[in-house]
Amino acid sequence: MYKVMLVDDDFPMIEYLSEAIDWKTLGLKLMSTHENGLAAFESAMEELPDILITDIGMPRMDGIELIEKLKQLNDDIQIAIISCHNEFSYAQKALKLNVQDYLLKESLDINDVEEILIKCKARLDTENKQIKEREHLQYQIKQSNDMQLQKLFKQFVKGVSKQLINNNLNQSKSYIPILFLINQFYQAQNKYITEDTLHYAIRNVTEEMISQMKEVCIYVHYEANKCFLLYENDHSIKIDYYKVVHQLLKKIQTEINRLLNINITFIIGDNSNVNKLNKSVNQLLSREKVFYLNKNTISTISGRELRGAMVQSNIEQDLRNIISQLKQAVFHKDIETIERELLQFRTYCVHHQINSGYVKETMIRILLEVKEEMKAAPIASAYYKESIQNDILFFDLVDEVIEYVKKYIYKLLQQSNSFCSRANHKDVLNACYYVSRNIESKFSLEEVADHLFLNASYFSRLFKKEMNITFIEYVKQAKVERAKELLKLSNATIGAISERLGYDNQSYFIKIFKKYTGYTPYEFRQNYLKGVI
Repeated sequence: MYKVMLVDDDFPMIEYLSEAIDWKTLGLKLMSTHENGLAAFESAMEELPDILITDIGMPRMDGIELIEKLKQLNDDIQIAIISCHNEFSYAQKALKLNVQDYLLKESLDINDVEEILIKCKARLDTENKQIKEREHLQYQIKQSNDMQLQKLFKQFVKGVSKQLINNNLNQSKSYIPILFLINQFYQAQNKYITEDTLHYAIRNVTEEMISQMKEVCIYVHYEANKCFLLYENDHSIKIDYYKVVHQLLKKIQTEINRLLNINITFIIGDNSNVNKLNKSVNQLLSREKVFYLNKNTISTISGRELRGAMVQSNIEQDLRNIISQLKQAVFHKDIETIERELLQFRTYCVHHQINSGYVKETMIRILLEVKEEMKAAPIASAYYKESIQNDILFFDLVDEVIEYVKKYIYKLLQQSNSFCSRANHKDVLNACYYVSRNIESKFSLEEVADHLFLNASYFSRLFKKEMNITFIEYVKQAKVERAKELLKLSNATIGAISERLGYDNQSYFIKIFKKYTGYTPYEFRQNYLKGVI
């Protein structure tokens, strides 16, 4: 909605225009009224109007001077003069200031004023549309240039083309490549809706900082969460270029943190001439070089070597205990132990500098096993196996992997409607855990009681008291929730699912399923595929 300012030393005229014009219907907002030009100018310094309606002859600052000053602040401001002066000199001055609308008070008609306002609004709409079209065209051109640079850079990195050197690099200069990692990329992308918008915002801040420090850098968007800066220099021994680069990156990092609330990790490579730059860039792209760096830091990793993974059997043995403790903590919703075990896992991996691929595969396995253990609880699956794998394999830093795992587990716990959340008794919790591990098996109350070394009757009463539901009902509900997941994520037949969950009678399984969901298994699957549930 465009903002209008009224200026006239004739108060009745201001009052008349303020009340007689239906501003809202015209799509306008009367932002302020003033009785002299100086007061209007001081107000405009704080908030500029889009449309100015002003008299000419006023104390302290006349209308012509006010128009001149506001035009300096915003050349696109729309102006209409309403004055008792009909001399040619005033009209001439108004024309020089590109004022197209001039009304005399003695013949003023409110319809004429509204018509002028409509014209002003239309001109503003046209100008804004043209501005947006120009900006969009410039954005498309920039995007095209960025994509071309990205293509040339990737060809250069792969060693299939040297066109980047010929087109974009100064062969008499040296370059320090800097890998630019956007931490928690998916979260950052969600804030800005699209990847393009995110990178546009980051690039603008980065290039502004480079410009302020009067440095020469080439900015390249490499892929999703990775960019490169190529810092141009003369390779002079008299200048500590790494110190200069570090200062530049610190400013960029601080501004991106402050303005965009996004963390960035910078990794500085070797200063190289254009013929050796390819090797330095590829060194930065090695996941093993950056995996154990911290978020929102600036590092130089030249010459840094990792020892690699320990013997496989030793790793498996050490991690087995962590995995077991973590799964138990998840099921018992023991947040403190979950965080402790994840920290222990991270510490173990960092201490032994375990291969990043192995760390990721282990964490994927942990999540899938935890997810499997939680099948008994009524959980709305927020992650699928493929999604978990793709997400974790995408991350560059160990902290991103650990944070993802932690959030995944917490999300699982939040979405869980498991009755076990009501249980405090250790034996009842262990019973629920037994159900989760054996959800696709056939077992009885007596078997579970024996497993817990409890009398069956005592166990039955204890479970009902703690959970306010019988153990048999709990198992039925748990199996239904597992069935719902199988119906959603697999193409298995109703009979196969029934048999898989330990039901000898398919009709009985369908009856139980409908009792707790209101649908038959077939109806549930069809409604899920249609997006109804």
